[in-house]
Amino acid sequence: KIANSIEDALKGHKEGMYFVIGGEELYRQTIDRADEIYLTIVKGEFEGDAWFPKIDEGKWRETESRDHSTFTFKKFESTPTYPT
Repeated sequence: KIANSIEDALKGHKEGMYFVIGGEELYRQTIDRADEIYLTIVKGEFEGDAWFPKIDEGKWRETESRDHSTFTFKKFESTPTYPT
């Protein structure tokens, strides 16, 4: 299915888990809708001009971290927000 917007992509879908798989602008447009982030950090120095958005520590808490020889895997869960 081809969608021209995030709203179009989600229309008609049952509730469940959805994954956003890049790039940078799509991450920026959807990060506030997410409940979890599964982040793989590849070790090394790389040139580039697109990056995953900065994770707001006030909204997200790291719940898992596994270090491997070539990458680190981290899982973040959104922190509950309560009305003031």
